[in-house]
Amino acid sequence: PAALRESEFNNLKQLLIVCKMFMGENKHHLPGGWLMVYPEYLTDPDVLRSPWAPEGTSSYELLFPGETEKRLEDLAQQLIESGALPVTNVPQSIAAVQSHIPTIIARDNLPADPGQPPARAVAFLDGHVEAVSAAEWDTRIAPFLR
Repeated sequence: PAALRESEFNNLKQLLIVCKMFMGENKHHLPGGWLMVYPEYLTDPDVLRSPWAPEGTSSYELLFPGETEKRLEDLAQQLIESGALPVTNVPQSIAAVQSHIPTIIARDNLPADPGQPPARAVAFLDGHVEAVSAAEWDTRIAPFLR
């Protein structure tokens, strides 16, 4: 499971780089979908498939297609200020705000490690990827999906 998890994280990191390149050339707008970045930014469509997913399927969902980076930062700030997105330290910088904004989510749970709770891989706007457990999903990701 560790190798599959690492492969999943690498796919999401590559997709984040693709999004950042697109945003840099499109007034800080996220792509409107994966087809908008292929083949100019995303040359290998297999990156869209989780290592355990059937061939020809897309495993990752781009949240907020076409949205601007600024609008997402404002949304995160509103969620934090309203208490809908509980954070331990109020972000003092744009990078800190971006670290809370989910940008790409895996559609399926990661392969389970013995003794670990179910989790899904999530790529955040600041560029980091992490496994978000089912227990954390409602507080960290769900507020952005409403």
